[in-house]
Amino acid sequence: MYELRGRIGTGQEGQRLPAGSRIRVTVEEVGGSGSLASAEFGTSRLSTPYQLYFSAGRLSSGRRYVVRCRIVDSAGRLLYRSADLPLPRQSRSTLNLTVSAS
Repeated sequence: MYELRGRIGTGQEGQRLPAGSRIRVTVEEVGGSGSLASAEFGTSRLSTPYQLYFSAGRLSSGRRYVVRCRIVDSAGRLLYRSADLPLPRQSRSTLNLTVSAS
């Protein structure tokens, strides 16, 4: 089992989000199609914690994977996004994601 956890934020504590905002954290193969694992949840402020669990068997050796975060409003418009960060190699890792306005 692979466990990834951390916090999502802008660098400013208590950043308010519009009502109905949704956060999506994904693990994706570089150059691949679609996500291998994802978590989606609502929140009203940043910073906020996240946890993502998935089977390590979904990862192929020799391939590169990234973690990314997107925050959308209730209408699906992109508000914030993170840079693509390399998936940590340890199966239990902490990775804080900094998002910026898109």
